[in-house]
Amino acid sequence: THLEVRRADLLAKIEECMASASATHAQAYALRQAVDISRMPLAVIVQKMIHPDAAGVAFSVDPVSGERTKAVIEAVSGQGSPLVDGSVTPDTYWADKESGEVLSKRSDSGDILSETQIGTILEYVCKLEKHFRLPQDMEWAYLDGVCWVLQSRPVTAL
Repeated sequence: THLEVRRADLLAKIEECMASASATHAQAYALRQAVDISRMPLAVIVQKMIHPDAAGVAFSVDPVSGERTKAVIEAVSGQGSPLVDGSVTPDTYWADKESGEVLSKRSDSGDILSETQIGTILEYVCKLEKHFRLPQDMEWAYLDGVCWVLQSRPVTAL
């Protein structure tokens, strides 16, 4: 992932992304997942850069316990990259997928997300799970009251 890419640098960054499929860590991941990476088509997604009010990750299952009736939402203020690289501790919300009720939360910074925002994120991650027929790990961002789904992929740690 490359953030804040200028137009003049775009092609070089796309080439870097394509080349990353040959990196040792990517090859090791493919081997663990029993995927022949040489037979997979590659794509690079280019998205408009936003500067969100809040961002995070939502899991359509609890990635620690494996419980499939709960979703877990992690949130930080601003960009999500500090969450992804582990440099900050996120607010974490555990929600019942059926009722949408927030079952518990852990927050050191006050509430980053409103109940409405939690409900929207929960709705999106559950819809993605239903669509792909696999538990999902979804990156999201909120800007000016709009929830943007940045990417979604299967949860691999179950």
